[in-house]
Amino acid sequence: MQYDENIIITGSSDASIRIWDVKTGEPLHMLIHHCDAVLHLRFQNGIMVSCSKDRTIAVWTMSGNPQNIVMKHALVGHRAAVNVVDFDEKYIVSASGDRTIKVWGTEACEFIRTLQGHTRGIACLQYHGTLVVSGSSDCTIKLWDIEAGAILRTLEGHEELVRCIRFDSHRIVSGALRREKLKASLPSNSSLKN
Repeated sequence: MQYDENIIITGSSDASIRIWDVKTGEPLHMLIHHCDAVLHLRFQNGIMVSCSKDRTIAVWTMSGNPQNIVMKHALVGHRAAVNVVDFDEKYIVSASGDRTIKVWGTEACEFIRTLQGHTRGIACLQYHGTLVVSGSSDCTIKLWDIEAGAILRTLEGHEELVRCIRFDSHRIVSGALRREKLKASLPSNSSLKN
């Protein structure tokens, strides 16, 4: 789910994506492309990206009218459910139960590279600038350089699946299934700034 000042967009276990009026709560439009549960979606700057248990990622173009959301591309390459996506004007980043993160070009929707290093499925990620931070069922958090496709750092400390993660230029904050939380501050000579 994501929202702005005008609309709320939700993904559902019935494979649909629904657009709602933020002021009235009334449904405005329904999109069907995925053939299994929609697990995550993001939208910004006229683009929406959704991912599904059906192992695909859909890239949609959005105009000012919620009725004019059109699927542009379907991205296929994961071997298990795609759990989370994030993107900017350069890259779409997807993470899956297949233990991989895939990087795609936003404009042409072309496959660029696979990031490998987790030993179990990936449940969450955030992408910003040249950095990706991912959390996994292997109880680790990994910090990646998206351009080099390399792991910069592996953080350990969770005893359960890392379910949510956020980062800024100074810290990574994560949460696990059983009320665990882990805050990792970077050493003073290190930075997440790009």
